[in-house]
Amino acid sequence: MTAVRSAASLWLLACPEDEALLQTIVDELARRRGGPVFRPHLTLMGDLARDAQDLAGLLGPIAAAAPPFAAPVGGVETTEAYFRALYAAFPVGPELAALRSAAAARTGGAAAGFVPHVSLFYGRPRDGTIDDETTELAQRLVGRPVRFDRLAAVASAQDIPIADWRIAATTRLGRGEAGPG
Repeated sequence: MTAVRSAASLWLLACPEDEALLQTIVDELARRRGGPVFRPHLTLMGDLARDAQDLAGLLGPIAAAAPPFAAPVGGVETTEAYFRALYAAFPVGPELAALRSAAAARTGGAAAGFVPHVSLFYGRPRDGTIDDETTELAQRLVGRPVRFDRLAAVASAQDIPIADWRIAATTRLGRGEAGPG
């Protein structure tokens, strides 16, 4: 019998209005191109060898590193990587840098190698490429600010099925109290 690995991530979540827009894009691309549906998020730290409930206890001090903030979409890009097949890229502004640094200090994760993004499609499209979507989404999103207002502790990792990802707790940025997911 194989042991189940305990793994968790820290996600930044967009404010409800921006999250709804991003979720609509994720849902439409998944339907049209055959990918999975997932909650849009910006992974602050991923694949941490920790339990999500344990990580939830660190949310307050990490979230206190920055208030809610808006970051402009810097580009819409594609890669061969499954979890970054199509994504909205963000610059590393002062708030993201502060949150990443606080997260690395509290979790023991690495602060380097940060590629801030919100994935819009996972995997390979079932038919052809996603070039048309990339162009259309770039016209819609590049330069548009996305407001991030919450930090979440999530039971998620690259080797945990997407359908099994679960938010254990969230807290508002700039505050110290965490609540249930």
